[in-house]
Amino acid sequence: EEVVARFAHAAKVCAECGFDGVQLHAAHGYLLSSFLNPRANNRASLFGEGDPYHAGELTRRARPLMDAVRAVRAACGPAFCISVKLNSA
Repeated sequence: EEVVARFAHAAKVCAECGFDGVQLHAAHGYLLSSFLNPRANNRASLFGEGDPYHAGELTRRARPLMDAVRAVRAACGPAFCISVKLNSA
């Protein structure tokens, strides 16, 4: 939740500075991409099978990214552009 709030705060600062949008980097091994990658997302071994971000379903692995997109949208409004950078691998 704190990480998602920080994405929203950073985007809001960008909007207040006059930027038209932001890109959330969910590729190349960065934080959000590590949740998406089932080989890197081994949280079940750390937190147990009940962990909401466990490697199984894509919808669960994508939850941090989608939460960040929703938080940025809520912080910056509907006219603010949001793009997401993803890996192709």
